[in-house]
Amino acid sequence: YNNIFNVLVAANIDIIVTLYHWDLPSSLHNEYGGWLDEQIITDFLYYSDICFNLFGDRVKIWATLNEPWTFAFMGYGAGAFAPGRCSDRSKCAHGDSSIEPYIVAHNSLNAHAAVVNLYRQKYQNIQKGIIGIVLNLDWAEPLTKSEINKAAANRKNEFQF
Repeated sequence: YNNIFNVLVAANIDIIVTLYHWDLPSSLHNEYGGWLDEQIITDFLYYSDICFNLFGDRVKIWATLNEPWTFAFMGYGAGAFAPGRCSDRSKCAHGDSSIEPYIVAHNSLNAHAAVVNLYRQKYQNIQKGIIGIVLNLDWAEPLTKSEINKAAANRKNEFQF
């Protein structure tokens, strides 16, 4: 990454790094369940600290997680993304869609908070960067102008936030 970052800086291109974009090492999932276990918070913090230390002199915009709802629900609720967990045994060998997406969401948001705190406390004043999270929203519009459809669309949007 150093060579790529150096070329981008030389070309006056701002670098944006996403620390996690749905690419959990399978060894972490195999060892302790990955996002299903609170150990992921410590491991993600350690990994992020290394990235900030090695690249923060050139990277000024950091995203901790890309669309945590997507990897939590699609990976642990619907089984469509890695690690392919869900309650439907016709699609997934393992998983519990009623609870796992919420555990993953909980751990991912706690990991985000820990990493943001680390960056702000240890690196931001020196490196002058910013840090955040990338969220997605599948926006819903009412099917009709009826109050029941408006309320349904509103509920769906609020749940996504």
